[in-house]
Amino acid sequence: MKTFCILFIEILFLSATSFAQNLLIKNVKIISAKNGSASNAMDILVVNGKIVQIGSIPEKKTGYRIINADGLFAMPGLIDLHVHVHDESELLTYLRYGITTVLNMDGSPEHLAWRNKSQVQHYKGSRMFTAGHTLDGPKPLNWMFWSVADTIAARKAVLHQFNKGYDLIKMYGTLSPDVTASILKTATSVKMPVAGHIPRQGGLTKLFKSSFLLAAHASDIMFSSFDHIPSDDEIIKLADQVSKEKLFVTTNLSMDLRSIGELRSIDSILSFKSEEIHPAIYSQWLPSNNRNLAQQDHNGYIGYLQTVHTLNQKFIRALQEKGAALVLGTDASTMDHPGISMWHELIDLEKAGLDRPSILKSATVTAGEFLQKMRNKISVGNIESGYMADLLLVRENPFSNGFNHQSIVTIVKSGHVFDVTELEQTIQQSKLQSREIKKLVVRLDSQLLNKDYHSSLKEIETYDTKGIRLFTQWVLGNKVFNSLNTNPSQALEIGILNHKLYKTHFATSSLLANVYNQRKEWSKAVIEARKALILAPTDFIASTHLQKAISAMESGTMNVTMEIIRYNYNQPIDTLTANFSRTEQKNWQTSQPQQISNMIGSTSKIWFDKNSSYGPIHFHLLKKNNRWEGLWIGGFGTTGKVIINILNNIQSVN
Repeated sequence: MKTFCILFIEILFLSATSFAQNLLIKNVKIISAKNGSASNAMDILVVNGKIVQIGSIPEKKTGYRIINADGLFAMPGLIDLHVHVHDESELLTYLRYGITTVLNMDGSPEHLAWRNKSQVQHYKGSRMFTAGHTLDGPKPLNWMFWSVADTIAARKAVLHQFNKGYDLIKMYGTLSPDVTASILKTATSVKMPVAGHIPRQGGLTKLFKSSFLLAAHASDIMFSSFDHIPSDDEIIKLADQVSKEKLFVTTNLSMDLRSIGELRSIDSILSFKSEEIHPAIYSQWLPSNNRNLAQQDHNGYIGYLQTVHTLNQKFIRALQEKGAALVLGTDASTMDHPGISMWHELIDLEKAGLDRPSILKSATVTAGEFLQKMRNKISVGNIESGYMADLLLVRENPFSNGFNHQSIVTIVKSGHVFDVTELEQTIQQSKLQSREIKKLVVRLDSQLLNKDYHSSLKEIETYDTKGIRLFTQWVLGNKVFNSLNTNPSQALEIGILNHKLYKTHFATSSLLANVYNQRKEWSKAVIEARKALILAPTDFIASTHLQKAISAMESGTMNVTMEIIRYNYNQPIDTLTANFSRTEQKNWQTSQPQQISNMIGSTSKIWFDKNSSYGPIHFHLLKKNNRWEGLWIGGFGTTGKVIINILNNIQSVN
């Protein structure tokens, strides 16, 4: 007990300083994630944030702070290679749980600013690296993604993110094979790694031997490789293939259990460590905004998630047995609480059958090897000479006692010492305020769904001026979409506020352009679409909103009946026959109002959506040289041409 009291006093003094520290940590047993053992008591010398010597080191009389760590173990600082940071304050929570480095997997200019701040040695929070805006196909799976429709746009998108200073490119699952190839080729040319999901049209093998280095989810590799539940032999064969290609694979195992927990008892999730959760994160977990609770058949979805979890356990276990480069990622705070999510992942991997040294290696050594391949290289993940001094002083040996965050006494990041008790006190200072704000978020969220939304928006904006965001842009954006057809005025006001709160993100401007187009305020749509294209120059969605607005302002009437034959891989798949008419007031009508919606355009360009069992299919028809042609865009990146036959005479006045 006397040792811990002395250590506590020393660390309080150390953590109060704000300059780079030279440290001498005495009498600590070093945990080696490489060989799964703990050393005898040794000393660690840190100079300018880096480890320079390990062994028996005489005490320094001047210029060094000495920590007597007698009875403690030193393990490398943990690394979470899949997080989504919604507020800078989350980085403090990650650090409190011993995560010294995080990789944000969907970034914006705001994240670049946080990234730069987090690199300072005495920064009270985890060191952060960040991807740029996620690149996805022309009908992206998330309205916040940067949609890319062709190879030229893909190249420009990668170069734009490279020039802005992002650490890596993240791509998603609806990209076409040619666009995917353009992303990978361009990233290779500027030596920028690519991470993310497996594009479904191209598949996994198209990514091998390229700049694609990190799969964001182990389960995503399986989903993209099989159209059925794979057998054990198929899983082992796939794991062997991935291992031989030296692809880094993020485990993301605990997120399945988290989703099941939300479906079974969302109240338990919302109350668990709620004082550590930023109100904006809290907003996306509420029942009205929760993506898991949006599933219609909860019991059926739980059964599906349990099947996925079992398969994921088998695949991760096979990857480990085959020597694949497993790294830890948690998808927090989208799917779990920041910080403690890492410890959930460590424990769940052990339940899946992985041994403790292998698990810790994935969270430190192997994750550090991936960070060595990024454009802003850094040596972390090992307690060895030449590495950054990122380490945790813990009471228990994790190999013999298991993974327990309560064992952490002290956290060292870049040679700067942080006491866990002090970090907890910093978080606790906002505890009561956070509880009250959480109640406020619940009330305002409810009011946003009814006639009280005007006052709710004012309160949200008032808190934002105080530096407190109550809702994520994803939540507010979804509310825009949900109210667009039922209450366009509400959609507009929420969209305007979302843009005020998140004005550096191109998608809030693009979404506003969509709202203005729906309201036939086309000049305003042009302005917002151009704002979005300044931030994301080749975004297909923003570009389409701009083209729609410009076309809609053109004069002219028309009345035409078309037979529209949809093709996929040069094979006809269905036919739509409909009449389209445009009045002098630039209003559109159709003979198929049950199937067709969102018509907009001019006498030479028509956009509309057609309902289908898989969601809306987007059509774009274009008149060239007195002939009509077009294309369609469906779910998961499916696209194709349309052949158009005119069944009556076009009557148009331009």
